[in-house]
Amino acid sequence: MWYCLRMQRWWIDTSSEVEDSIVRRILSLAAGSDIISFAGGLPSAAHFPVREVGEVLESLAREPALVRKALQYGETEGYRPLREIIAESYQRKDGLPIQPEQVGITTGSQQAIYLLARALGQRPVVVERPTYLAALAAFRLAGNGIREIPLPEDGPEAGGLPDVEEGMCYAVPNFQNPTGITWSNEKREVVARWAKQRSILLVEDDPYGELRFRGARQKPLAAFAPAHTILLGSFSKILAPGMRVGWFVVPQEGEQLFAKLRSLKETADLHTSTFAQVVIAEYYRRGFAQAHIEAVAAVYGKRARLMRELLAEHLLEVRCTDPEGGMFLWATLPEGMRARELFHLALEEGVAFVPGDVFYATEPDERTFRLNFTAVDEAEMEEGVRRLARAYARARRGT
Repeated sequence: MWYCLRMQRWWIDTSSEVEDSIVRRILSLAAGSDIISFAGGLPSAAHFPVREVGEVLESLAREPALVRKALQYGETEGYRPLREIIAESYQRKDGLPIQPEQVGITTGSQQAIYLLARALGQRPVVVERPTYLAALAAFRLAGNGIREIPLPEDGPEAGGLPDVEEGMCYAVPNFQNPTGITWSNEKREVVARWAKQRSILLVEDDPYGELRFRGARQKPLAAFAPAHTILLGSFSKILAPGMRVGWFVVPQEGEQLFAKLRSLKETADLHTSTFAQVVIAEYYRRGFAQAHIEAVAAVYGKRARLMRELLAEHLLEVRCTDPEGGMFLWATLPEGMRARELFHLALEEGVAFVPGDVFYATEPDERTFRLNFTAVDEAEMEEGVRRLARAYARARRGT
């Protein structure tokens, strides 16, 4: 397999500057108290498990030996009990024979994407069109050549898969960021077959998969191509992003890839916060996680339905996706309109979203934009969509 990688030296290129994140600028603009923001990928802070985490912290205070471990340096690959919890979850929910030794803990799943981009070297990366913009940023920074695959509402078609060899395919098959769509099992099998034929490493990023509020759970790509798939996950959306804990899972025969990623991580931050890992492991060990995830998913389902209803009522000509879970809707304006222009008018009206062009590697569809439905309550959502409708009416009038 191609992922038996040689160690490489990485040099800083000072001849060019990394562009400031447009989303960071958008979020900064939207941070004012009078702005209702549909822009961020933020979970609902009102539904963080404050009481349960408090109970975990109180119980830790009665276990000084465990607290000392939590406050000490840890292993680069992560806290063993947490790796065991992650492996057991894949075994129980998806029937995958994941072992703790395949699991590496990262500082959020974003770090895992960055490490993979570095480990990839100059090999090509295939991404969905559109795709997660911070993944695009990581691949561009690492100098990876990027190819796109069209993304129908049930996943990529065989005819849209590119003719590449020995590269990586990065995808978010569950409640995709930014579109909210979910690949069918049939499309997952198609992509897995393509990857196996061409020695492509599939990278399944799944930060939202547990947040399903309707429909049937789909199989991970690793169920169809276990030797060609690396899984990424995060506690940011199912527990709290402030923990900054994510993970990767390499294939069973991926010891060399694991060693490469561990080595790169060690040079970056030595290890992810031991304290955060211990708190999460104890939170799961005490049985808090599943009930919390189900409660949050139910809230998000109501908010997704409400946002679609409001858009249908106030922005009749705008098409949007119908997610089965996750945090996002993807909207498309009528021909002749541009989301960037609507964005500036929307800010004047006091509401923010993310223009869709930032989610494309090439030739963006400028009519598209992303809406987050999880970070605002129902009253804020109703007011926000009314403000968006005013901005839309102005855009149609050219004012």
